[in-house]
Amino acid sequence: MLEPAWEYTGVAMMRQIGALVMLAASLHLLGGCATLGFYGQAVGGQLRVLSARQSVQHLLEAPETPASLRDDLLRTRQILLFAAQALGLPAKGRYDSFVATGRDAVVWNVFAAPELSLEPRRWCYPFAGCVPYRGYFRKESAQRHARRMRDRGWVVHVGGAAAYSTLGWFDDPLLDTFIDWSEGQLANLLMHELAHGKVWVRGDAAFNESLASFVGDAGARAWLADKPQALAAYAQDRLAEAGFERWLAQLRAALAAVYAADQPEAERRQGKAAVYAALRRCFLTHSQAFGSSRYARVVEQAVNNAYLASRSTYDRHVPAFARLFDDSGREWAEFWGAVDELAALPADARGEALHRLDARHSTELGQQQIADAGDDEDANEIQCHPFPGHGAGGDFPGTEHDGVGSGGHG
Repeated sequence: MLEPAWEYTGVAMMRQIGALVMLAASLHLLGGCATLGFYGQAVGGQLRVLSARQSVQHLLEAPETPASLRDDLLRTRQILLFAAQALGLPAKGRYDSFVATGRDAVVWNVFAAPELSLEPRRWCYPFAGCVPYRGYFRKESAQRHARRMRDRGWVVHVGGAAAYSTLGWFDDPLLDTFIDWSEGQLANLLMHELAHGKVWVRGDAAFNESLASFVGDAGARAWLADKPQALAAYAQDRLAEAGFERWLAQLRAALAAVYAADQPEAERRQGKAAVYAALRRCFLTHSQAFGSSRYARVVEQAVNNAYLASRSTYDRHVPAFARLFDDSGREWAEFWGAVDELAALPADARGEALHRLDARHSTELGQQQIADAGDDEDANEIQCHPFPGHGAGGDFPGTEHDGVGSGGHG
């Protein structure tokens, strides 16, 4: 492996290490062994990433750099240039280094939710605010924390993330966890992370992640506009994802009804088990309508209250930002101005504005789908309504799958 370029061991590196040391010192004032342990691993993990960086320019010029990596690095440069020029994203100075982690994920996030609720547990941090996950640089540490949460009665999910953003505090590098992704997925991820550096509302994870998810997808489609084969492959992947989200939305709605019922906890637990069993069976029967069998393992092993909470964080207001983009004439400068106005609102007002945009998008989308479908029955409209309490689970065990799952979006 090539050695890190010299500029990352000089003044810039020392300044960033100093910032981490100051951060750790300020966090020490928060007290508590568990708190210190968590921030200690965060500081140590970030330092390991910083110290392993290699200059992209150095790698492009080095004869020993593998051709495949050189091609991937050149591709990312083109995507970043497009993101800055076409979308107005802050790509300058970003991703100009590369780190080979040798892993499938760079961080693992722990999500938690109550046994009879889809409301996520939140953790609060000095700069990011309160968010519905806790991130670890080591999978074992994440799993250990997840076990502790589960022992306290929480439903948990652990999801590996291929990338993360330091919100401009450090020069985030390209990583081997995503550098070789397909062109559409790579563009999506890079623009998603750049969007975090453009707008970040402290403590509003649903706003931040939904915005970045919308920008990543819309930006990837724009990047692929003159690449028909890559665009078709990306669109097919997104269509499958949308099918899976339809199944998740149905599951959320059914569970929310059970959890809100005026019934004893024992009966709501039974209803929960029946909903999960019935909708898992529904997925297996109609997997093509709900995204394809590629999601079968996730459905069987990972989907639980915490997983649903994690997905909702990233997807909840994507329709709102799609509507806002249309309202802005599909012009990125106008869109970012409207986003800044939303970000400046108090939390309650911002939430109400997003819900209004969500509702407008859903209404107009529904009307368009009806017009497109005519009198034909669409296979994607398959429904498998569970009726808690009537034995809908059949011969499916009523297990809750509340252990530690794998995978997930970061």
